[in-house]
Amino acid sequence: MDNTTVWQDILLKTPGNWEMLRYSLTYAGGTCTFSDELEERLQISWQRTAPCPDLERLFSDLRARETTARQADGEANPPPPHFGDLPAAGAWHGFAVSRAGRRTTRAARYFGAAETLVEAAVFSRDADAPDVERGVLASVEALTPKGRRRWEAFGIRAEVPVDLPLAECRCLPADVTLTFRQGDRPPSIVIRRRGFSSVWLAIPLEQWLQEQIPAEFRQTQVDTVESESGHEVVRIAGTRRRRDPLGLLTGGRIRRRDYACHCAAEQRVYHVTTERPDTLDAGLRLRCSCGVILPE
Repeated sequence: MDNTTVWQDILLKTPGNWEMLRYSLTYAGGTCTFSDELEERLQISWQRTAPCPDLERLFSDLRARETTARQADGEANPPPPHFGDLPAAGAWHGFAVSRAGRRTTRAARYFGAAETLVEAAVFSRDADAPDVERGVLASVEALTPKGRRRWEAFGIRAEVPVDLPLAECRCLPADVTLTFRQGDRPPSIVIRRRGFSSVWLAIPLEQWLQEQIPAEFRQTQVDTVESESGHEVVRIAGTRRRRDPLGLLTGGRIRRRDYACHCAAEQRVYHVTTERPDTLDAGLRLRCSCGVILPE
């Protein structure tokens, strides 16, 4: 398993040619799907703060539905499905079913420490399907973070305070933005990763970062430091007056910090923005393939 994904406290590993194409912004429950170059290969779903269900009964019902599915399609004398055992994967429950050269493995596991039910459906036509299924299922974990929540997807590897949930995910080719905030007001953290920097980054990184900052923020400090990864990180600090719901300026200030780092090895630019009241620490940790970018 070459790719590691961590999303909403669900960790799993998949083959290198599988990509996450659909995802959920909801922490309490949701689904992510992964596809290779041709078709969908995996659905992974989670449901939190629920008691452990009767998994044997669950899969007994699923077997019955698989048996009657072809009859419901109206096909005369449909060939019966062939059921097989779930590839050995510890505490997982489920089965594999084959029909017309198509193999589907359905499995579920309850993670008690995280109070999370995880369900997986793996789709394959490959002869080595059991090995792939075994590797995927064995890798799945439901994490229980304390201070910071780990995120690893779309080329971004970060740890974000647990009280800042994922609010938005903007995923374009070679341009991904994850936004973390609680509601519509600061604190917030925005992480952007842009690829193919050799194509579009034609000006100094500091100048590029200056152009990303809204005019309403008064810049108070600009400097460059070296990160643990050995990369230079441009930092720009600024402030703006806080506004009340009527649009009037109030006495509080919002602090904004922008960070930009160019990883030549990845040909990517990482841009991080934090907005917070004066008294709040951002608590962010960000990595590239070379090592830690933030904190410095």
